[in-house]
Amino acid sequence: MTNDLAAIEREKYERVWGFDVYRDYSPAEKFVKRNPSFVRGLFTGTTVAEYGSGTGRGSLLLHDMGYVVTMVDHCDNALDEAVRGRLSEQLTFSHQNLWLMEGIETDHFICIDVMEHIPPEKVEAVLAAIASQTRDNGVFEICVVPDNLGRVTIGQPLHLSVLSPDVWIALVEAHFVVEKYSQPSPTSLTIVVKKRLH
Repeated sequence: MTNDLAAIEREKYERVWGFDVYRDYSPAEKFVKRNPSFVRGLFTGTTVAEYGSGTGRGSLLLHDMGYVVTMVDHCDNALDEAVRGRLSEQLTFSHQNLWLMEGIETDHFICIDVMEHIPPEKVEAVLAAIASQTRDNGVFEICVVPDNLGRVTIGQPLHLSVLSPDVWIALVEAHFVVEKYSQPSPTSLTIVVKKRLH
């Protein structure tokens, strides 16, 4: 058993991704399907990163909209086989931990239902890493309530950073210009951000 937090979290999610009930729902896929006009209006560049890409189905939709997409996730087994079969120079997968990642540089990003999974002591590092690798803007969607799927699948919670919307906005504002935010539901917070020019 390792004491390295990155390895512990990766091993945990490698187990979780083995459950169909976890794979069935893709928050990023739902987000892109629900907001194609919003995405096209916001993402005027050519390259997009999906941080915490999971199955990759959201990234595949972005790719099919014409973007060059980089998927970033710490679990290789998260990718759907249909998405893996579409990998190319325009749709790539970077197998990295989000608080240790490097070498990604894109115009835009999406990070959908990911930040609540990050250990609290690593939230700032993930935000800083995303900010350093973004040239223009991006979108966070963050769940602000505890999860149930972790207990159902592996017997432990997966949402480790369950914070109020005000706290999330303050944390994000430390690294980005917050252009707007909303709560599309009582459980979810959407934050649209732009790169902070120092």
